[in-house]
Amino acid sequence: LGSTADSAEFTGQIAVIEEVAKRLAISDEEVKEKKRWARLLKAKGDLCLLSGSPRDAVEHYRQCQDLAKLSSDWVWYAAALEGTAQARVVEASRSALTSSSAPALTSSSAPALTSSSA
Repeated sequence: LGSTADSAEFTGQIAVIEEVAKRLAISDEEVKEKKRWARLLKAKGDLCLLSGSPRDAVEHYRQCQDLAKLSSDWVWYAAALEGTAQARVVEASRSALTSSSAPALTSSSAPALTSSSA
């Protein structure tokens, strides 16, 4: 128990551990690039939501969430989650409005605008 024959150097596990650590290591430049792209995608999602395309917004927010999680950018990850929630509320309200049984406002049911001459 605890002899050199059981050590990681003897069994060859150090090389495996070092290889895994090297693959998992992300350089600072890669982290900065992922953060930059995540923030850009969040802004694109915001613009899609403002322009009336919540489905596109959800897709951009999802991509932002993935990159923000990888780069540990938790504030922007939370902002993307918030944007996703907003986009889904917009989608749900649109579908509720289109499937509701409320009568549509037509020209025959709208009050006539007349100008009265004095």
